[in-house]
Order: sequence, then structure tokens, then C-alpha cells
Amino acid sequence: MSVTSTCTEECERVVTCVVCKRRKPPIGRDVAAEMSGSYCEHECPGHDQEPRGGHLWSGELARSREV
Repeated sequence: MSVTSTCTEECERVVTCVVCKRRKPPIGRDVAAEMSGSYCEHECPGHDQEPRGGHLWSGELARSREV
């Protein structure tokens, strides 16, 4: 997903997986290979459980409004 006119700071919500204790990536977004070890992976049982994060990377909303 990308930034839309209805996006708020909640769309950048960062959450921690209750199973692996790592940050979850934004919903529907891929993690760069060099960063994959620091994020909850799709194979983790907690990946698709609550809490759920936003769909934007942190700072993405502000960067989109600078343009």
C-alpha cells in the first residue's frame, strides 16, 4: 500500500511481535534482505496475529508530504 490522502500517523504504527519480540514490518510491505533479521518474519506464528501495525514505514507519511 502507499500513502493516500486519508493516511494518518496511525498508518505508520510500529508494533512488536508477541512471539519473537521483533518489530513487525508494515502490513503488505517487504523487508530489504539486509534488514530481514531485525524484523518478524512471515514464518513466525505471531506474524499475522495482533497487534497489527500500520501499512507505512516510519517517516513515510512526512516524506510524501514534502513533495
